[in-house]
Amino acid sequence: MEIARKTGAIVTVEEHNVISGLGSAVSEVLGENVPVPIERVGIEDKFGESCLDYGELLEAHGITVGNVIAAIKKVLERKNK
Repeated sequence: MEIARKTGAIVTVEEHNVISGLGSAVSEVLGENVPVPIERVGIEDKFGESCLDYGELLEAHGITVGNVIAAIKKVLERKNK
């Protein structure tokens, strides 16, 4: 909550489904205490794969540096409205 107050926006990144994951928990706590724009980067609600190596899995599920940067830009745009 301290970071949310200081920055005015939050991005979560997780190797988990965005539904009921870290981002959901953070959103719930902040929504009740420090409402700020939040963007979540993680696995969308779809079946996973096991035939790819770790890096390929991250890429396949959009957990990349580029996606994190895009989420940061998006949350900053929302913050500045």
